[in-house]
Amino acid sequence: MSEAPATVVSLHRQLGLTDDEYARIEEILGRKPNHAELAMYSVMWSEHCSYKSSKIYLRTLPSEGPQVLIGPGEGAEMVQPRDEQALAEALDRLLADGALRDGYAERNLRIVRERVAESAPAMEALYRRLISEHAERSAGPVS
Repeated sequence: MSEAPATVVSLHRQLGLTDDEYARIEEILGRKPNHAELAMYSVMWSEHCSYKSSKIYLRTLPSEGPQVLIGPGEGAEMVQPRDEQALAEALDRLLADGALRDGYAERNLRIVRERVAESAPAMEALYRRLISEHAERSAGPVS
């Protein structure tokens, strides 16, 4: 794509988009984005809404072990971040294929039941104890 006018380039930077992201937006749209489109992409790809800025932190989290109910790739389609075409294709497959959808649902339910079942009695006992303690504190001294 050609270079954007200086005011638009300046705007994309003011919105927190990099030059590479601006080029990607042009590629996606097949043309220069208008101000509203730039604002929308800025929000979609913003620090608060995007995998782009959170992946560095997500990588520090465990992806397996007793605290992880469903790990990466275990129960869903995987697509690269910001690959709208791959996301659309994955959603299309999921919506069109009831067996695939049911398979994911069954597998995820089985995984959660297996992994939670191990700790469910201990969690229930803790929950009941906390409720009892709260009830005792809330009742206060009886005169």
